[in-house]
Amino acid sequence: MKRTIACLFLGLAAGALAAQEPARTFIPVSVSFLQSQEEMIPRIDDVSLKACIESYQQAASEALAGADTGDAHGLLIAVGVKPGKRHFVWCEAVEGKLPQATQDKLDAAFAGVPRVEVKVGPIAFIIRGTLKNRTVKAFPQFPAVWDRAMQRSAKPFLTVEELFRIVWPG
Repeated sequence: MKRTIACLFLGLAAGALAAQEPARTFIPVSVSFLQSQEEMIPRIDDVSLKACIESYQQAASEALAGADTGDAHGLLIAVGVKPGKRHFVWCEAVEGKLPQATQDKLDAAFAGVPRVEVKVGPIAFIIRGTLKNRTVKAFPQFPAVWDRAMQRSAKPFLTVEELFRIVWPG
């Protein structure tokens, strides 16, 4: 229940932010986490987590400002953070494709996001957002590479640690 409330709150906050800035190219609509609140608390403090999420949202907005977004309607930005300030981003266009030059701009922008530290173990979150004034019918739950890893697993559910051993070893 707590995780649902946190996701709902962040979704509403992102929606309110989007309503204030309608001219933005990237409009965040939701943020979700792969861990429960109880698992997140010992790994990262709320202030650092909020700053991290906002930094990735800002990086996407800045990279996409004036960029060709192709026929993509939205973006799914999945972020993994491991101890040692190691970050990895999986960014996928939703309902269409982004030009390679735009994907490269996003990758460069994400590489410049300030790194946060996590303790005890990794965290993962997913930012979903629309592009320009386009509508997304349905966002994927996870990036395609995560889906493939989960489908190949003999286990019905993977922890973040188990998922990262497959999609982001090391």
